[in-house]
Amino acid sequence: MVGFGSSANASTNTERIIVGVGQMEISKDPNVTLSAYALGSCIAVCAYDPIVKVGGILNVMLPDSKLSEEKSKLQPLIFADTGVKEFVLQLKSKGAHDESLKVGIAGGANPITGSDAFKIGHRNSEAVEELMASMGLSLKHKDTGGMSNRTVHLKMQNGLLDVCVLKEKKEVSLG
Repeated sequence: MVGFGSSANASTNTERIIVGVGQMEISKDPNVTLSAYALGSCIAVCAYDPIVKVGGILNVMLPDSKLSEEKSKLQPLIFADTGVKEFVLQLKSKGAHDESLKVGIAGGANPITGSDAFKIGHRNSEAVEELMASMGLSLKHKDTGGMSNRTVHLKMQNGLLDVCVLKEKKEVSLG
């Protein structure tokens, strides 16, 4: 799936590819940075294999395809259970290996003030974590929950993952 768009930065010769809700992007191009913006209850699943230097981002909106089996057939990437499996499958098709794949997740917030009876952010986070564990993949980084939106940037050159919350930026190496 192609992300929402891309832009080139002439001064650094890098390209930014934006990964929208229910989309994924995978790249081996060291001049690419993948980004997912304003993650509220959505989860960005970020993965990088430092040996083959392939990585990607999946932007998950809902925890379980059983919520809408019809929609899951048309847009499987919006659901954690169907999206994560497809994401890992596509990473492996580009050469990634389970034993060297480093995964980080961000998002899963409850940005709506007051009570959220559905707890979508929390349920998204739980679904992704449980699925990763069942696939034998461990999380190297987790930044989920709370009330603040997050933005992530994954640099294909070195596997550095920037997680931005409000005015703070955390840099995590998935490489």
